[in-house]
Amino acid sequence: PFVLDDEQVQFWKDDGYLVVPEMLPKNKIAELLQCVHESAEAIATGGPGAKRQEFSKWEKGCVNPNGRVIAALTERAFQSNTRPLQHIQRLGCGVHRVLPPFRRAIMSAQHTEIAKSLGYTDPRVVQSLVVVKAAEVGRRVVPHQDGCTSFTDPPSCTTFWYALEDADANNGCLAVVPGSHRVAPIIRRCRGDEKGMPEFEALKEPIFADIHGVSADAPTPEKNDKGDFVYKELEVEAGTLVLMHGNLMHTSAANRSEKSRVAFNFGVVEGGLEWKEDNYLQPYEG
Repeated sequence: PFVLDDEQVQFWKDDGYLVVPEMLPKNKIAELLQCVHESAEAIATGGPGAKRQEFSKWEKGCVNPNGRVIAALTERAFQSNTRPLQHIQRLGCGVHRVLPPFRRAIMSAQHTEIAKSLGYTDPRVVQSLVVVKAAEVGRRVVPHQDGCTSFTDPPSCTTFWYALEDADANNGCLAVVPGSHRVAPIIRRCRGDEKGMPEFEALKEPIFADIHGVSADAPTPEKNDKGDFVYKELEVEAGTLVLMHGNLMHTSAANRSEKSRVAFNFGVVEGGLEWKEDNYLQPYEG
């Protein structure tokens, strides 16, 4: 199995992310993309396995994404000339449980070894998503930290993000703030309200990541004249793995190009830490 070398682990500690090219072979990419397109077709046409649920009828647990594949739709989903992939913003939060190709891709010994390279002793997958930025309609993802949704104290979240199509500045590639995981604490967490809907709750105290072995010359996060973080775009080819620390600030722009950008990701936390009973994401058998 693939294992991160010392140089890669050091970059991860210093910068809070790591780009690893050619981690998915072309046949695996094709299999996963086919699964995404088949799911999009079923959702667009109301095919087998697809069920529509109105947001106004939410009840506790009714359409909670734990262990399921729930589609968040684009603004053009109900227009007659919309192509199937253009219906979807994302599928989640249990694609590794419901869609067999993604289960095989995610629940692999290789990912266990990578997690252990990063210092995990009992890595647990807590959610998995397909993120679709379809041509012309892919939405911007606002700056955020994944540790707010995959919340533990101390922070232990790592996101494994895979490009299934080439991602560049034109179609909404990832953008990160190198080193921000060391200075940006988790200040809120995502919990489920009384109806099962997600809501963000401010923490009583900010929670900083405890990172050992940071280099003396590790990057200081850049800020502009307004005091806002400066983001670095990560243009990558299909099959590339991007690892992101849960405290890392990251974002992605809207896709207004004619080229789609499909990716999937899953979040890992340390199994020995407390998982709060009111976290929005909850363990699901299987």
